[in-house]
Amino acid sequence: MKKIALILTALFMLTGVSFAQVHQGGPKTVKDAQGRSYVVKQGTKPVLYENGSVRSFVAGEDVAVWTGRNKSYVAQMGSTVELYPDGSVKSFTPAHNVMVWDANGKSYQAMAGKPISFYQDGVVQGFYPAHNITVTTARDKTYTAMAGMKVELYEDGHVKSFFPAEKIKVKARKKKYKAMPGRLVQFDRDGYFVH
Repeated sequence: MKKIALILTALFMLTGVSFAQVHQGGPKTVKDAQGRSYVVKQGTKPVLYENGSVRSFVAGEDVAVWTGRNKSYVAQMGSTVELYPDGSVKSFTPAHNVMVWDANGKSYQAMAGKPISFYQDGVVQGFYPAHNITVTTARDKTYTAMAGMKVELYEDGHVKSFFPAEKIKVKARKKKYKAMPGRLVQFDRDGYFVH
């Protein structure tokens, strides 16, 4: 008798689980200011702007996102996507290596699986280069930035910070310094070394 009761209880539990799974409905979606829909990862909650459009969410699938320059990218499932109020992407993690552009139209290949950030107009702000790249300060000094390490740019395309691929000489406002490979260097908007 106890066996039968145990079996019946187990069957009711399984039936209840199946019933709950069938009636859960499809995946939850949210919309940006342009009306584009995104699937949200189950068990997570999106953050919305006051007008109800999505501000950030965890992608429930690989999903296309658009910059302020109307370029599209594929954001990696399970990564956080942040959007500006107008629906353009602020930051995301790409599913594949992708090309990004600075304010001067110079392109860089960004690594898959590492976050990329953009200014609202679609100009790249920060990324992890897939290869060593050349960056330029506001004083027109060029350096080689190390692959796989974060590079940040100002809105005008000049470098804000990077990790040098080789030993370099940098100029602060009053003094010159040497910077070692793989150590973060930062520049102000005028192109002077600050850290």
